[in-house]
Amino acid sequence: MPATSFVFGYRPSTKSERIYRHWYEVGYHRPQDDLDQPIDWKEAADFNAFFYALVDRVTDGDKGRNGSRGASSNYNKERDMRLGLASVAAVALLAGRAAATDYKATPIMGIAGPEDLELLPDGQTLVVGQFRRPPVPGGLSLLDTSTGTSLPLPITDSPAAGWGEPGCTAPKHIGAHGIHLSKRSDGRWQLLAVNHEDRESLEFLELVGSGRATRAIWHGCVISSDGAYNDVAATPDGGFVATIPTDAKVFAANGGKAPMDGKSDTGYLVAWRPGKGQVRLPGSDAPYNNGIQLSPDGKVAFFNAWTAKEVRRYDIAAGKVTGTIRLAFRPDNLTWSRDGTLVAAGTDEASGGASCPQIDGMCALGFGIARIDLKTFRATPVYTAPAGVMVGVSVAIEVGRDFYVGGFSGNRIVKLTPQ
Repeated sequence: MPATSFVFGYRPSTKSERIYRHWYEVGYHRPQDDLDQPIDWKEAADFNAFFYALVDRVTDGDKGRNGSRGASSNYNKERDMRLGLASVAAVALLAGRAAATDYKATPIMGIAGPEDLELLPDGQTLVVGQFRRPPVPGGLSLLDTSTGTSLPLPITDSPAAGWGEPGCTAPKHIGAHGIHLSKRSDGRWQLLAVNHEDRESLEFLELVGSGRATRAIWHGCVISSDGAYNDVAATPDGGFVATIPTDAKVFAANGGKAPMDGKSDTGYLVAWRPGKGQVRLPGSDAPYNNGIQLSPDGKVAFFNAWTAKEVRRYDIAAGKVTGTIRLAFRPDNLTWSRDGTLVAAGTDEASGGASCPQIDGMCALGFGIARIDLKTFRATPVYTAPAGVMVGVSVAIEVGRDFYVGGFSGNRIVKLTPQ
């Protein structure tokens, strides 16, 4: 019998095209291409109805095989079989497409270099790690998401045992990069902050108060013995695991630059334990180690290989990578979602070039956000933005139903509200 198929497409340079290409790059004919993906059942039903009518009209319509419809019961059975198979094919086709949500993007201005974000226990206040990018000094601030207003995070100094290396002195200023919020074993809230101002260090701060009244007390630090930290995640024993994106030897061998080809291993992970110092973790070398999070027990690290467009799962005790996810963008930071998944965000380098839209004189690359299920270790696209929305996207964090998106450059945070 004749075979009929329908090929659907998209308008060029639209969200539909971006979703289509992203799925074919990271999902099609891969282990994550299964029925665990979200399915838009209404769209499936509408597509089935269209496909049913298409098959009926193109194959026989009202005329039947020889011009006299219904003349043969065998014809009717064959026709019903064709239409049934068409419906099954349509459902299978749609099952492989991630349901997309439209978001309204609202800029929150006046926050320079919001490279990393952490949500406080009140569920509405964000700690902002503002990237040091001269002449911008960087720092730490608070964003009240209920009002969209920000203010500097007040910091006082009070050295204390058990918070970093003994004898480490307070910094004059924290030129922040990656940050990490956790609750210590004694119930106190700890903020770790990568610092690039005057030294390469990790600063240990205690957060007290709540909401807009939150303030920080600096208790200690660890000076890096390897190179510049990028991001950090606290361990249950009072230590941390951090990313070093560029090995000093690799940096020197390439004329003071890190290879950005996505294939060359440039960095690695380090672990610091109280009383034991800092060590390089074997088997963690990757192309530009970037954002990091740890499992609650501290045994597994999830980190981004930025230039390789990968998220990797690393078994700390075994000293090896046990899983890799390929994304359509360069994942920068990772944040925890309320449902226990991880959220990755980063720029789409392919959207650059001479025609890249400018914001404050800088190329505003497109960016992507993806949700990572740790049980299956698979990624689902959440949002794909065209060029021109904001500069240097490095982080997205879920606050209620919204996402707040920050970048290592620029002067804004973008709030994404589902429509």
